[in-house]
Amino acid sequence: MQWPFICTKPHKNHLPVIYNSPHSGRIYDGNFLRQSALSFKEIRISEDFYVDTLLDSVVDYGAFLLEASFPRSFVDVNRAASDLDQNLILDLDVKSMNPKTAAGLGVIPRIVGDGIEIYPQKLNLKEVNRRLDIYYFPYHNQLQKLINQAIENFGVAILFDIHSMPHSCLESLDSAVSEPPQIVLGDCFGTSCDPWFSQAVFDVFDSEGFVVRKNCPFSGGFITKNYGVSEQNVQVIQIEIDRSLYMDEVNFTLKSGFFDLKKKLQKIFDLLSDIGGKKSLLVQAAE
Repeated sequence: MQWPFICTKPHKNHLPVIYNSPHSGRIYDGNFLRQSALSFKEIRISEDFYVDTLLDSVVDYGAFLLEASFPRSFVDVNRAASDLDQNLILDLDVKSMNPKTAAGLGVIPRIVGDGIEIYPQKLNLKEVNRRLDIYYFPYHNQLQKLINQAIENFGVAILFDIHSMPHSCLESLDSAVSEPPQIVLGDCFGTSCDPWFSQAVFDVFDSEGFVVRKNCPFSGGFITKNYGVSEQNVQVIQIEIDRSLYMDEVNFTLKSGFFDLKKKLQKIFDLLSDIGGKKSLLVQAAE
């Protein structure tokens, strides 16, 4: 069994900043692959391809980097542990399911991509609980530990939850949008962080020439909603990057512009980490 996450400490100048990549894991459990009816390429559709590589410089700017090592098609840590799908799990008695779980996107996903079923038959509850105990809960325990440490040391925690989005999900946006966004920021419509912080993040991406939009089509998942409590000085924002900017979404290969994009994002991540450092100074000055 592989370790469920990789947590890289900042190289120097520790800040109360955490970058989180919950969906870039690509170490596939052998039993999972045997349980699935899909080809390896099909089952990889849900990965946030190369996001961990785009983020690998953040530790140079004083931030922690947390990454899931397992794929989201196996266990999705951006869902609540209670988001269990009775259409997938045997002998599961639930009174209701939220729309995402009912659609097959629970904590143990039933589908990948546009409704492709992962399994030829249902899973037993013992297997589901094994995945949660070995992968889901250790990941969240580590994330909470990093947040608690930041609060203890700086009085504030800044969490950037980083994802990639398929370009196809941007093509159906309303016609009032002249250009589809390249970056979508999710702050749960202003509830997961202070408005000034969300705007500061928007301004950083905008100043570097990206087309940016807030909360549409992604306003933030479980991690953003669960950990973002601005009155307790935990600021959380989800950042979605259009993966067509840097990869061929059919062949899963990098485009020639990947390293130019990575360099541009390195500058942005440095600026975002600096915002987190300034926030901690404001909190400490107020105490």
